[in-house]
Amino acid sequence: MEIGKTRGGTTVQYMPNQSLERFKADFLNLVNCDKFDVYCMYQWLIVRFRPKRDAQPEEYNWWETRLTTIIDLIPEDCVEQGKLETDTPTSNKMVQFGKNMVNSFWR
Repeated sequence: MEIGKTRGGTTVQYMPNQSLERFKADFLNLVNCDKFDVYCMYQWLIVRFRPKRDAQPEEYNWWETRLTTIIDLIPEDCVEQGKLETDTPTSNKMVQFGKNMVNSFWR
């Protein structure tokens, strides 16, 4: 199932059975602008799932683990460059940017 598309045209897929190792490898294979876009998308998705944290802890933990993995893997210069390119200097603007990149199903 498609989550959204990056500015570079890369389709980001929701793959609930994907191993964390495969997720890491796929993320590291992205170009920097796509890494930033995915980072913003996952920030929005974790905000979206936060109210369901207690009712669906396994699902919430899945999203949180992916976001934590992205945070660990994304280079700081990639984040700074992405913020400049997209005029998203604050975390709130990055979340809104990510929200605008996901398809309507995830909003």
